[in-house]
Amino acid sequence: MAESSDYDAGEWKGHVWDTPSAAKSTWDTNAGRSYVKAKEEKKTVADLVPKSITTDCARPLVIYVDVTGSMGNWPKVMFSKLPHMEIEAKEYLGKEMEVAFGAIGDQYSDTYPLQVQPFAKGLKLADTMQALVIEGNGGGDQKESYQLAALYAAKNIEIPNA
Repeated sequence: MAESSDYDAGEWKGHVWDTPSAAKSTWDTNAGRSYVKAKEEKKTVADLVPKSITTDCARPLVIYVDVTGSMGNWPKVMFSKLPHMEIEAKEYLGKEMEVAFGAIGDQYSDTYPLQVQPFAKGLKLADTMQALVIEGNGGGDQKESYQLAALYAAKNIEIPNA
């Protein structure tokens, strides 16, 4: 297992997220800029929610991150541990494992209440996670879009070999 002394960071070695503080700083910069950038680029909900996503891998992993602000620093922590998460997930799910990230916002106060990224692996995961638009508007537990994420996963994620 990766926890042993034979741990190898593989393609993540030397990545900018090699320390938790660097990772959190990278996330803060991205999160602080992502909404402004999306508005400047006139991104619509349709731009951030593809009709469907597909993977042929046998053991896919879908991770939705709450980006309403109610999670506090947890998205930062997840971002900082992305290289470790992928390496560990491969230990348990196999080398061909792929991950799809999504973001859950507030269905009443956010411009982008649901976002979905295509399946990816390796360093491409950093790109898909950074493509998420962080609004942070919040709005209470009764308005967050968890049900939209579940419905999207049930109807629009194609995993024929899983």
